[in-house]
Amino acid sequence: SFKSHKLYPDYTRYLIEELNILPVDNHLKFQLKWLELMVNAFKSNEIDCFFEYGIPDTIVYFIWRNGLEYNIPNGFYEYAKFFKYDKAFILETLPINFFSNDKARIMNYNDCIKLGEITIRVYEELGYKPIIVPFLSIDERYKIIISHLKND
Repeated sequence: SFKSHKLYPDYTRYLIEELNILPVDNHLKFQLKWLELMVNAFKSNEIDCFFEYGIPDTIVYFIWRNGLEYNIPNGFYEYAKFFKYDKAFILETLPINFFSNDKARIMNYNDCIKLGEITIRVYEELGYKPIIVPFLSIDERYKIIISHLKND
């Protein structure tokens, strides 16, 4: 099970729900704080750890942000190129009947589909070969991920 691995949290939810830093209020402040948390987690990572989001995901949200365009500061690309993950797993977007909004997920379902497409593109542009994990039970997803790690 995942209990034998270090899991890093969803820092976006932490920023929104715990620190009340909302991307709609100050997108750059939110992105910079998210990048800082991700870089610190990467630097302290251990063998066999999983991140909810990777540093490239900060770029994804610059490319897409409620249809608004933002300039992506160069530092984001520099960090994403310097701090590389061994593998990138991207979970398939949930089916619409599992989708719901909350304080952190303000986008609509079609936006989530678009975010998934942008995520794959950004990771590929950064040299990853993302492994798409289909919508299955948590145990089945875990088995897929572990099988890819064992096949190296």
